[in-house]
Amino acid sequence: MATSDPHSVRRRSAWLEAAHLAVLCSFAVMQPLFDILGRDADFFVARRSQPVDLWFLALGPTLALPLILLGISGLGRLFARALGNSLHLIFVGGLFALMLVPPLRTQVHAPAPLLFGGALLAGAVFATLYARWTPASSLLTVLTPAPLILAGLFLFATPVARMLARESVGTATGVAITDPHPVVLVILDELPVSSLLDPRGDVDATLFPAFAELAASSTWFRNFTANHTSTTDVLPVLLTGRLPADDERLPVVSDHPRNLFTLLGGRYRLNVWETRTSLCPSDLILAGPGAVPALADRLSALGEDLGIVFAHIVLPERWSRDLPSITRTWGDFAGGGVTDGATDGVTGGATGGATNEELDAAPGHGRRNARAHVFRSFIDSLVPQDEPTLSFLHVTLPHVPWAYTRSGLLYDQDNLRGQLTPRDRWRTHEHVTDLALQRHLLQLAFVDELLGEMIERLKRSGAWDRSLVVVLADHGASFRPGQARREPDAGNAREIMHVPLFVKRPGQTTPLRDDRNVESIDLVPTVVDVLGVAPPWSMDGHSAFDGDGPPRPTKVIHRPRLAPLVLDDVRLPERWPAAERRHALFGADATGDDIERWSPRPKHVGRTVAMLSDGATVPAVFELVNRDHYDRVDRTTGLLPLYVRGTVESVDASAPPPLLAIVVDGTVAAVAWTFDRVDARARFAALLPEAALPDGRRRLEVMAVLPNGRLASMDARSFRFAPATSGSPERFVRSDGAIFPVRDAPSPGRVNAAELEDGRLELRGWATDPEGRQPAEQILVTLRDHAAVFTALTGRSTRALRERHGHLHPLATAAFRLSLGLESVGGDVSGRVRVFALSDASVTELDLRPAAAWISPP
Repeated sequence: MATSDPHSVRRRSAWLEAAHLAVLCSFAVMQPLFDILGRDADFFVARRSQPVDLWFLALGPTLALPLILLGISGLGRLFARALGNSLHLIFVGGLFALMLVPPLRTQVHAPAPLLFGGALLAGAVFATLYARWTPASSLLTVLTPAPLILAGLFLFATPVARMLARESVGTATGVAITDPHPVVLVILDELPVSSLLDPRGDVDATLFPAFAELAASSTWFRNFTANHTSTTDVLPVLLTGRLPADDERLPVVSDHPRNLFTLLGGRYRLNVWETRTSLCPSDLILAGPGAVPALADRLSALGEDLGIVFAHIVLPERWSRDLPSITRTWGDFAGGGVTDGATDGVTGGATGGATNEELDAAPGHGRRNARAHVFRSFIDSLVPQDEPTLSFLHVTLPHVPWAYTRSGLLYDQDNLRGQLTPRDRWRTHEHVTDLALQRHLLQLAFVDELLGEMIERLKRSGAWDRSLVVVLADHGASFRPGQARREPDAGNAREIMHVPLFVKRPGQTTPLRDDRNVESIDLVPTVVDVLGVAPPWSMDGHSAFDGDGPPRPTKVIHRPRLAPLVLDDVRLPERWPAAERRHALFGADATGDDIERWSPRPKHVGRTVAMLSDGATVPAVFELVNRDHYDRVDRTTGLLPLYVRGTVESVDASAPPPLLAIVVDGTVAAVAWTFDRVDARARFAALLPEAALPDGRRRLEVMAVLPNGRLASMDARSFRFAPATSGSPERFVRSDGAIFPVRDAPSPGRVNAAELEDGRLELRGWATDPEGRQPAEQILVTLRDHAAVFTALTGRSTRALRERHGHLHPLATAAFRLSLGLESVGGDVSGRVRVFALSDASVTELDLRPAAAWISPP
């Protein structure tokens, strides 16, 4: 018999050991990943993952990990059989312990050492039973099919299954096109139509001349509304003409095969720039910057992200609280994740595209300027072609983050800190929404500039007259104090639902207005109507130009996690309260300069301190975020520190001053309300006009505005670092003399990402107090042997923190983001960066991860 051959027994034993390790690896490593990744396949959509990637993920680690471990124990047996056996038992016990960690973390509330110690003890017990008790090893033998079963469930019983069919979708056949005109289709993001309106209900030509020019030669469907509040849900609606499904389909072509791209792809050349979806079949995107990345590159990026996700699953809570979300997260986790439109992962088209490397190299502060770079690259791709071309762009502008001035210069993207509640509702202080609306309008003015560049490009090339040009937005936003920003209800629905839709038909030169009930589902039917296409499938919408179309008695907007909101009144509103509020705030005939210079006390702006101050002081101290940015203002970098924010605190525990003047070189540049007050401390924020910061070293201070309008001085708060001495530990000394010793204690947070770019270091992470109950009061950063100390505030709310702690938990706002100027340290941060959290009169150092980001500058 085979068992009489000792070598045969050894081979069979080795395969059995491999099977046992495969079972344990599947439950300990792969199943936690499958559980997370299987919930929402947008993770793979963002990475343009192909079916082969999913097969590699499902089966590769399941087979590779146990073989690697088996190889290590086999090498051990070459030296001593006992060593090899011991290694195998260590792997069995370790994997069993690892398998217990995720459920223990979620179900058992115990200190991390006790929790992980218990898991290791259980692993040691199981390894002992495995070695000495036959039923334990037999159990793993019985479970041998489990790895394949788990992989199969991940591939075929989760939303990931839809990804496997992505490449099987082709273009529609037998499609007749009677008027194959060029098509230029631009979808903007988060733009309520009320932002464009002047007091007469027209497009405000003073603020937005390009939109007004478009309206003057197109049909403006003024009663156009979005069918969903989420970009990745409404884009498929716009491009298919079908209402959102209830089965949580992905924004990929396999889930929406009957879309505009597959309809026209057989006859049209496709110049498609998708930044949040993958609805255009890959085989219609030609080789070039927009082509699908190579398999090795895709797997490398995927492996890096999965390693970070798994580390967050198993590491102690104190070390891994800020797990980056894989739901609606659009970028590499190692770089901190890409959310809220901060950077665009771009799918380029037949004539263009932008890889991450190109975005990094884009003029105007690299990846921060990605959205403008995408738009301008799309404009460059609009070249005349002999064959009909569909040029499509979806760009996350004027969507938050608000980071562009109206001239296109960048300022700090650290948005809405303390101005939104964790549930994405505005604070009740009106100044919070006033400031947000100001920044939104200025970024929209820059979008208008880009739109003007596109129109001019089309006119110069001769394509304007003969093209079908469509410009619209996917959804809007609300700016009502105390109400939700993006979740529509009876009060704010009109601001979120009503978005612009301009359709310039080929040869159209006169403006038309149409106030019929038009929705997102009508876009594709309208386009194919103009082109003379008879689609081979049915749609829920109908052409906006079809006056005989069926009546639509309601307006519907779908909402994540909530029932759709249905409005019975489908008429165009007679009044636009959001527009009226804007006109009352900035002026009915406001210019761009008026909005840029807007202030709660406009008469103070531009006046000198000598004119407004009589030398009085108030017992308060202010602290600026990124104060060092004003040491060297340089417009050639494309980044200006215009967004001034910080905290003010009354020394005598009274309420902080309600109004503050932001003074640059002795002249008032802006006035800000304080908000988010807690006892004697409050936040403030203001946006400076571009002209307030000429190049060079600027002196910026904050003064209190007294009830009589006069200015009073306050002290500025700062920190210095004191190294350890024989009698004292490391400590920070505040400008008022307060001492904060550095505690030798476990890290109460971590730095998730660090990026060096254009002479600045950007840090992102989270921090709590030592007990993990509240966000840290402040972040302190030392560089280059403590020659400089930089400060930042917590208070940012991230999706990951909200998902982990709940929207209303204080720790949902424990994140921070800090951009440091490195000029004072020669640009070198090699081994010289330390980050601390200040809470309860003491300081604790934070972990820096990933470690590779701190080795050397690029």
